[in-house]
Amino acid sequence: MAYQPQASQRMGDSGYYQPQATQGQGSAFRVRPQEDPLVREARQIEDRRARNSQRVPRMLHAKTRLFGIDTLSLDAQVNEKQERERLEEERNLYYDDLNTSFARALNEQDAFRAKNRREQMDELTMFRKAQEKEKKRKDVMEKTAGDELNNVPTNFLKFGGEDANNANRARAQKLQQQDWLAQQIESLQAREQREQQEATDYNRMLENIVEVQGQQQQQADAERARARREIVSYNKQMASYKMAKNARALQANQTADDTEISQALNGKFLNEASLGGGSNFKGFSTVQRQRILDEQKAQMDELRAKRALEEEEEREYAQQQEDVRRARLLADRKGAAFKKQQLTNLANDRIKQAKEKTMRYDYLDNVVYTNAADASYFEQFGTSCR
Repeated sequence: MAYQPQASQRMGDSGYYQPQATQGQGSAFRVRPQEDPLVREARQIEDRRARNSQRVPRMLHAKTRLFGIDTLSLDAQVNEKQERERLEEERNLYYDDLNTSFARALNEQDAFRAKNRREQMDELTMFRKAQEKEKKRKDVMEKTAGDELNNVPTNFLKFGGEDANNANRARAQKLQQQDWLAQQIESLQAREQREQQEATDYNRMLENIVEVQGQQQQQADAERARARREIVSYNKQMASYKMAKNARALQANQTADDTEISQALNGKFLNEASLGGGSNFKGFSTVQRQRILDEQKAQMDELRAKRALEEEEEREYAQQQEDVRRARLLADRKGAAFKKQQLTNLANDRIKQAKEKTMRYDYLDNVVYTNAADASYFEQFGTSCR
């Protein structure tokens, strides 16, 4: 049975499908799509436009494009930035090492002072122990001497605690106590002097450290200020170079435009010269050329007016932004002043409340709670018949 193509597969006046017969076992028709040439050309144009739209931003990208780039200047800027970062890193490392050395010196000084305190406490503990041991020894000796004195034969009556050498021993004890007090006073004075000397040395070391840190801070500030000045100077030079470059480019464009206009006005095409090729055009007349020049001048004037209008709009926008900034700054200042006034009022209220509390408690302590009970207060007790 022969194959009958469908209605959508039959060749029509504007159809895109064409059946093709194939020979072989079980011969049948195979349909292949054929695209319209106009559609194919339109699709190719769209693809080319899409590629160009992606290609232009890539070519004009400042970080990836290769034309119009001064590689030497960029390399110099990169090297200068790397050198500046290296110097800053070295300076920071130097300051870190210096601060570490200062901290180590402070720690050593604190450890030395703690060691001195421990030694003083050990000496004081040993002194107290020696005093306590000496006191125990003397107490034992006195007790032993009293027992021996009681056992000595005498013509006087023997009473418990009677001592014939009491005056001499008391005098010796007073002398010994005076010696001990003098030694303790000397030890305390020596310790106070050592502590004062240590405090003086510690304060002097702190003053030196603060002075050195101040000098380092001043050097760092001066270095940062110098780096900022260099950056500002470099930016100014780059801005001047860019402005001069733009001015040269504008001058070159203006010269090229003038040259093009002059060549066009003085050329054969506009001056009725023989152009060859059998052309019947004899050039523009003076009136026609003047109209062209007038139209070009009008277009230039319109462009200048447009640019002036854009500059005026930019100035107005900048002025508006400045007004908004000043208004916000004024509002912030008013808010800060209002908060400050609120804090001042709160402080005054608290001071007033503290004064009222002091007066109230003074009245209670000095007036109410000082009323002495008289005799009439006690006479009211014990009068009941119960």
